[in-house]
Amino acid sequence: MVMNKIFLKLLLCGAACSAVFGGEARFAEFFRDNMVLQSGVKVPVWGYGEPGSKVELSLLTAIFDENGMSLLNMPPYIGKVDDSGRWQININPSAPGGQSVLMLRVDDSENSKIEHVVFGDVFLFIGGAELERRTVASADTVKLLRESRIADLRLLKIGDDWAAEPQMVLPGEWKRSDPRNAAVFSNIAYTCGVDLCRRLKYPVGIIAADFPGIPVSAWLSEESFTGTAQEYISRYKSESVELGKLKAEFGSESEVKSADEPPFSPHDPAVIFNAMIAPVTPAALKAVIWYPESVPDKWYSTPPEQVEQMIKSIRSAFKNSELPVFIILSADEALASAQRSAAEKHQNIFIVECAGPDAVGKAAADIIMEKLYNGDNEQ
Repeated sequence: MVMNKIFLKLLLCGAACSAVFGGEARFAEFFRDNMVLQSGVKVPVWGYGEPGSKVELSLLTAIFDENGMSLLNMPPYIGKVDDSGRWQININPSAPGGQSVLMLRVDDSENSKIEHVVFGDVFLFIGGAELERRTVASADTVKLLRESRIADLRLLKIGDDWAAEPQMVLPGEWKRSDPRNAAVFSNIAYTCGVDLCRRLKYPVGIIAADFPGIPVSAWLSEESFTGTAQEYISRYKSESVELGKLKAEFGSESEVKSADEPPFSPHDPAVIFNAMIAPVTPAALKAVIWYPESVPDKWYSTPPEQVEQMIKSIRSAFKNSELPVFIILSADEALASAQRSAAEKHQNIFIVECAGPDAVGKAAADIIMEKLYNGDNEQ
């Protein structure tokens, strides 16, 4: 506690002139207080600003060990806002743990900062109805919430949304694990995170993007589509067309969002990706855990197409062709067969099997430990 207070005083002293940017540049909304950054790899940090602006990014880290506290303040990283209004800087690999502050300075303006940042392993959960089921609805709710104050577990719940274009706004923010935040989080993602945090003994960040009843094509990036689907996407992006005419032409019977504000439905291709996945790309991740739903899909109708395209889209979006993807085995035989086939065909694709919904989180943690950590830290 004393060391934490000293660190806080040092940070306040070092950032005496700091303030949140209102104009020239800012961090992307993925970067918030209490977040986890992926350890052991170069980490992309990005944001938006006035094209041509110089960006200076600093990382101040306090490391606590048996010898007390030491401060690590590396020379700042220098970058520039590109012509599209975006900047990105890749910071050097860091070991798990510590407590850091990211400080952004643009063209000698005031600083903005992201506080209480830790390095650890970051996992993204993507799925539908089963993944959406909250911890408060689980069989072990009382026990889970009683033990939910876990300092090294950080949670990011991405709110349900869809959009015609990739978004910068992130519907969610990082929060520490406590009874209030854990109760409304995905039960599967939360229980997996608790188990991983306990066994790894360093910070774990869990991102949950769940939206029930959504076909795979809505989770895919626009680049995943060609032909008729690409034409449909272009139409809903560029035209305020009459709803009836567009639906008649392309035969869509999806739920209507608005008659004059495309896209019309969360079932349309790429729209969930644009709103819920694009704002966190290209974050560095340890792995993605995908819980597919067996939902009819017009654009990729067969299970093999859906599984293959989802894997391809995820890895492309996060710019990691070897990103591990753990797939929760479906109860649907055709989809399960496609999942198994993909795992046999591709490197770093793993199947998670379990007895029932309440066992999924623990089963996912077990297979993650086996495949990514060689089964170490078993308890």
